[in-house]
Amino acid sequence: MLRDPFSLVFSLLQPLVFLALFAPLLGAWSATTGSATPARSSGSSPERS
Repeated sequence: MLRDPFSLVFSLLQPLVFLALFAPLLGAWSATTGSATPARSSGSSPERS
């Protein structure tokens, strides 16, 4: 059980700090792997019909 106010605030802010630090890296990684555009690789795009 968390009784110390500092540990409570730290435990709530820690995921937000990691998200702010690593979210740009996740966006860059998904763009390089091609997972950002799955409809183009499947061949079912509406522009072709």
